[in-house]
Amino acid sequence: MKIIVVAPPNHVAVDSQDLSQDSDVYAVEKIAKKRQHNGKVQYLVKWAGFPASQSTWEPEEHILDARLLEEFHRETK
Repeated sequence: MKIIVVAPPNHVAVDSQDLSQDSDVYAVEKIAKKRQHNGKVQYLVKWAGFPASQSTWEPEEHILDARLLEEFHRETK
């Protein structure tokens, strides 16, 4: 299973061609942190509708909507 991260529905229009049938798409409240893990960038994702305790580290390639990353980088400057 591959997880693809998108912003909440009122935030973004997702092109269905970007999603494969074996992928799960989840709405994100925000990206909270960034780290390097095993030489790769990961982001701590706060999932929409879930408590912060269920946030998970996701690799950059799982972030489907670039606006999530742009917003995170703008807020962390």
